[in-house]
Amino acid sequence: MLNTHATTEIKQSCIFFDFVIAQRVEECKDSGSETTMANYKVGRGRPPKEHSWQKGTSGNPRGRPKGRRSLSSTIEAALKEKIEIEENGEKRTVTRLDAIVSRLIEDSIRGHVQSLRALAALMPAEDLAPPVNIADLAEQDRRLIESLSRRFADPSTN
Repeated sequence: MLNTHATTEIKQSCIFFDFVIAQRVEECKDSGSETTMANYKVGRGRPPKEHSWQKGTSGNPRGRPKGRRSLSSTIEAALKEKIEIEENGEKRTVTRLDAIVSRLIEDSIRGHVQSLRALAALMPAEDLAPPVNIADLAEQDRRLIESLSRRFADPSTN
């Protein structure tokens, strides 16, 4: 059996815990979804309520901006666009790149030096030169090529 002093102590601690729990319940009720300005504490990570976003409103309404196009992609898109040209009295639809290349070739044929230079600069070097067969070369040329190939193949002979 417990003495009267122990039972009084237990009763007092129960009353204290009931009081603490009641305070916590009130705090939880106060800190619910209906927060009032009186019990809202402003501080680090807790901005004033009047400056926070409204519920259901995005903080970034227009979304992430699209990436900018580079100059090369802009030129490529413009060259892929279709245009209508007239050739020999007939209209046909071609890309701008095709129209530019055909105009460049026509001007080169007519003798425009700048067009010929531009066309030559656009052409890859291997497409302009005919393939070389070693058997067709003169004997001296063949020996020179073989000598150079041996020299570059074996770096110790330098």
